Amino acid sequence: MKALWWIFLNIFCIFLCFQIVWWKSVHLERRVVDGRDEILHLQKKIYHLHNALDESYRRERYMEKEWKGIEYQQIRLQQRNIRCRQENEQYALKYMDLLQTHPNITNERWVARSLDKSREVNSLLANRFLSMLQKSFKTKFTPPPTSHPDEILQRDPQTYPNVRFQRLLPSKTPPEGSAKIIGLTGIRNGAVQLPYFLKSISKYTDAIIILDDNSDDGTGEIVRSLARSFNIEILINKTVWHRDENLDHNILLRAGRELAGGTHFIFLDYDESLSASCQDQDFLRQKIISLRPGQRLYLEWVLFWNSTENWRPGFLDRRVLTIFADDKKSLNEGHHNTSLQMHLPRIPVTGRVIDASTSNCKLLEFRFINLDNCALKEIWYFCIGRVRGNVGGSFPGYSGVLYSTASYPIEKVPSDWLDQDLIEFAKSMDVVEAWRAIQVIKWFKDYGEEFFEYFQEQIGYFDWKVIEDLLTAEGALSSLPKSSSFSLAKAKAESENIW
Repeated sequence: MKALWWIFLNIFCIFLCFQIVWWKSVHLERRVVDGRDEILHLQKKIYHLHNALDESYRRERYMEKEWKGIEYQQIRLQQRNIRCRQENEQYALKYMDLLQTHPNITNERWVARSLDKSREVNSLLANRFLSMLQKSFKTKFTPPPTSHPDEILQRDPQTYPNVRFQRLLPSKTPPEGSAKIIGLTGIRNGAVQLPYFLKSISKYTDAIIILDDNSDDGTGEIVRSLARSFNIEILINKTVWHRDENLDHNILLRAGRELAGGTHFIFLDYDESLSASCQDQDFLRQKIISLRPGQRLYLEWVLFWNSTENWRPGFLDRRVLTIFADDKKSLNEGHHNTSLQMHLPRIPVTGRVIDASTSNCKLLEFRFINLDNCALKEIWYFCIGRVRGNVGGSFPGYSGVLYSTASYPIEKVPSDWLDQDLIEFAKSMDVVEAWRAIQVIKWFKDYGEEFFEYFQEQIGYFDWKVIEDLLTAEGALSSLPKSSSFSLAKAKAESENIW
């Protein structure tokens, strides 16, 4: 009997275990189904949010068009009011003359009533305009301020001649004690590299300001089209091209300080970037934010050499300071005739330098990926310096060691310096800046080649007749593939052992 009871108890326990397992499996299945339903619900909410965002963008564009139309009507109304006042004054003067010539006419009340009537008409037109604004915006109309903050730099045309400031996005002033990192760069005819550069620098900045140095390849249009994607707040246009690095740096710094409310600045050229390793654990942003006003950050300068896989340590080894915590007062100090000076300091020389060169965060220079382009750029520097009165040009030569690996070894680029975006950026540098060749050829024609005889050896690196014919055939493009543009010139140089 006791054995039967023990068997029955075991069977009951096994049955109970099976019931518990079955109940838990059913419960888990229900949770999985509920989770799927919740995921679908979230996807629908995301879809609706995207639609709402698109609708808000469309509404914003519509409101911008409406506002432009209203501004135009406001200008028309103001002009009409001015004309009405002038006509009223003319009528009043004519009537007073009439009273003086005909003393018997004493109808001054009619004159007063006429003036009052004109004021009533003007007031009616103004009220009608305000009601139209309220109807368009469906809110209480607030007139715009008489002085716009963007006029700060425009009020001093003698300091910054031929410079126009265009706000592309509204600036967001950071709260007290918070940081706003702004990327600053000047560019001329860099339409090919610009999208890659903006994508690279926007990873570290809260806003970007671009100075377009009178480009003629559509650089300004590209900046405007990418303003929302990369948070470009201000575009500075120079209506006349005149290279003056010191002046350009000060214009950018003042715009970032006074118009955008920046607290920290990153000055980069459009052929430079920060290594992908700078994003590790948000290293660079935290390092920049930790800077005190006036302090500068030093990163190791890395030159990529003739490809995206090699770099050349020791070549043109110099301290490049591009990151600065604003002290709200310092500017780049002027030099004598700064238009002749090349590669001046980008940031004010003030405060302590914080050395971060031992970290894995590097400043990458992609210019030397295309050595033909570097040789052309050196010749352009020499010529512009000669044209502006410096017999020896404006830039120290380095063409003699461009293709030599004897003095400076070449090393492989570490894999963590580049990501896919930076690789695409680096590849975009493998074009020849044809606008420089066009400018040099124009200087040859304007001044004669004898004018540049001081550095005739460097000029002889290229067959300029071949280049001119090629540019003429290709329609004087702003950039040409290296393989199709300068290969003949390079072959000639190599055959004569000039390099």
